[in-house]
Amino acid sequence: MRLRTTSNDLLVLQVLAVFALTFTAVILPATLSVIWLLNALGVIDRSAAKSMGIPTLSTISGVLSATVAYFKIRRETSSA
Repeated sequence: MRLRTTSNDLLVLQVLAVFALTFTAVILPATLSVIWLLNALGVIDRSAAKSMGIPTLSTISGVLSATVAYFKIRRETSSA
């Protein structure tokens, strides 16, 4: 049994929760891991890896998380 949200307020709250969770628990650590892996493989050097600071990584992760949230709200509104 799957519950669907019927109120727009609940849908917005659900999408914000998806955005926050994917940003903090999935996308940001994955972005940091990819940078670390590229540095370890020698694809990028240490100075390039260090130049990508937290603001840059947060921006990349925020855009990816917003994309996930957008597709979630699109799926929820199209199936209603």
